Amino acid sequence: MKILVRYLVLPTMALFLAAAPTSVRADTASPPTRDQSAADDALWAAEERTQGDMAVSDPLEPWNRVMFTVNDKASEWIVEPLATGYGALIPEGGRIAVRNFFQNLKSPIHFTNALLQGKIQAAGEDLGRFVINSTLGVAGLFDVASLHFNLHGSDADFGQTLGRYGVGDQLYLVWPLLGPSNARDTVGEIGDAFLDPLNYKPEDLLDRVGIKAFSKINQTSLRLEEFQ
Repeated sequence: MKILVRYLVLPTMALFLAAAPTSVRADTASPPTRDQSAADDALWAAEERTQGDMAVSDPLEPWNRVMFTVNDKASEWIVEPLATGYGALIPEGGRIAVRNFFQNLKSPIHFTNALLQGKIQAAGEDLGRFVINSTLGVAGLFDVASLHFNLHGSDADFGQTLGRYGVGDQLYLVWPLLGPSNARDTVGEIGDAFLDPLNYKPEDLLDRVGIKAFSKINQTSLRLEEFQ
């Protein structure tokens, strides 16, 4: 687990980052809307929901109910207490920097899927964000692209891409620990996994799981008010 230990340096760095960054703390505000790309996504999603409301099926309802309860208790008993303790140790500015770091690593996912969906402008913003935040933003710790270049990027993923090409989301699923999904988005997650840098470095599965768990705890610590 040496690589996992190395990644735990991030919270330590956060202690130092917390004092400086008015620019980092500005990121606590709700992110700006993503202009036309976001509007298009919202319209497409609304149309899909309208057309598919009656088509969504839940043949796995017993499984889904059990997994919902499991996830709810895991969040209440494990994730939220860990996030609360972590948040008490690491200042908010540092946790935002850590969140920015992990979000920056998802840029290849958003860029590729924006291209596949024909959203050239959004893909350009995703690429620009990745380059700017990886350099001027110190490996993604600072969201310079949003704060100073008005580049907010997209949230494009492979599940959305499949939807763009007519794949429906009829089968509802609740996965243990991962939460609610559907058949299309589950396949989409698999597709996105091939574009996620964290799935290539480190090589050890336990290290990857540990890093993703750390990211989840950090993210939850910034949203604890939603669980109250």
